[in-house]
Amino acid sequence: MNIFELKQIDEAALLELVRETCNNFPNLKQVYDDDFLKNLVTRRFCFDNYLLWLLASREQYAIATLTEISKFIDLLKEGDFGIHFKDKLRSTNEPVFNSYLIELEFAAYYKEKGYYVQLEPKISDSGKNPEFKITSENFEVYFEAKSIFWEEMMTMSRIETTIQDALGRTKEKYVFLIYYTPKFKSGDTSSLRRFVIEKLKEIPNNRKLPIELLFQNETDLLAKIEVVSKPKKLPYGYLGGFMRTEAFSIPGGREIRRKISQKIPQLPKDEAGVLVIAPGQIFVHEEDVLNALYGDENAVINLEDDSARFIRIRNGTFSPGINTRLSAVIFFKKKWDEGNKRFTRDRVVFHNPFAKKKLTADFFKDTNVKQFVPILDDNSIRMVWK
Repeated sequence: MNIFELKQIDEAALLELVRETCNNFPNLKQVYDDDFLKNLVTRRFCFDNYLLWLLASREQYAIATLTEISKFIDLLKEGDFGIHFKDKLRSTNEPVFNSYLIELEFAAYYKEKGYYVQLEPKISDSGKNPEFKITSENFEVYFEAKSIFWEEMMTMSRIETTIQDALGRTKEKYVFLIYYTPKFKSGDTSSLRRFVIEKLKEIPNNRKLPIELLFQNETDLLAKIEVVSKPKKLPYGYLGGFMRTEAFSIPGGREIRRKISQKIPQLPKDEAGVLVIAPGQIFVHEEDVLNALYGDENAVINLEDDSARFIRIRNGTFSPGINTRLSAVIFFKKKWDEGNKRFTRDRVVFHNPFAKKKLTADFFKDTNVKQFVPILDDNSIRMVWK
């Protein structure tokens, strides 16, 4: 069941679905009480009500997500979980919800590893509140964990809401997907609607599906529409979902560097600090993060023999005397494995060779973890993959 089909279920039946979900995961009730669920269901016509889809859809992805949230709640229930996460886990917008979920997951991860976890500790000298702090005897590490591109994902969400309002339901009985490009703007929605309706009307009844339609202006491709099937139960057609391509990649190390710099002040100056960055639905490559942290790579050419070597210019986040409160950055990717119906996770840890308080590679060691660590080599620092 997708987010669009939820609108077709009457309010009473939908309320029973979300109540049943909370009965299946009893500890969710400390976040989603019955009054909240009633209010959530009344907003079933809001396209961006991602939380309602999680609680009502019965899709494998949703069930796996709720199973993990239930586990995280159990791990953190001894602390002030309700104070720090109740409102966050009530977010209905997908980018915001998933950004908070990263924070919840990492706090629970270190709790499971045996550390004492304090949520949102206050830093006395700045008044800032990092996401959480972990402690083991005299060992402390502060964490800031977020999807740093949530603003961009919110922009995408607004575009999708606009398109959904225009094309969520059609008289022409076809189910279609829309792939939109960064060139598409909300103001193009009316033209897109006219284009889609006109093209759907022109499809012969015996035409084999799927078929592809291209929506473009004089110079650019704005969207691709894939007509995939005819509805099996509903007496009308509908927009079955959105897809994005790598055209939505963040433009390289400079933008990532700017995003990271906004988060660093949340960490204390004289303690070990770790920043977790997750790209979410934005396509970001490991090489872009490497350039952002250690400096952009430039070629130096020897004119005498035409040989070339590559050096990094000193414009990275990690630099002598700058951002030394940052011990490491974790580039975190969480993906859904459709074949095995489970989530997979990859972590790339980039150590700061100039940090005031460095962390060992053993601290981050785990399955699916790759690390870029500093090695002292005479009077120089050599970075190696481990």
